[in-house]
Amino acid sequence: MVEATAFRSWLVNQGGVPETLTWIECCSLSTAENARCSARILAEQHVRRVGLVTCDWHLPRALRAFRRAGLEAVPVPAPSPRTVFLRRWARALRERAAGPLDTWRTWGWEVP
Repeated sequence: MVEATAFRSWLVNQGGVPETLTWIECCSLSTAENARCSARILAEQHVRRVGLVTCDWHLPRALRAFRRAGLEAVPVPAPSPRTVFLRRWARALRERAAGPLDTWRTWGWEVP
């Protein structure tokens, strides 16, 4: 099952969100691409304000990408389970490295 479909199912069945208020974007391969593709889908529905749900450690970068794509993104952090220091450090390093790559992708440039 595609992650977006699983999230939609949970929101509708467990979260009480009407299915008509959800849209699925399942073509992207990065956060920046997800933001751009989502913005296109939502523009067709005249939607500009969205709740952005992602893990707490990824939320700052995701918010930047969605706001850069023209959406008014409201943060909805999903708490991450506690983990060892090395794993937290690796996540932080990945997020810092991915930020500039998102900027390149936002402008449609290929990453060297």
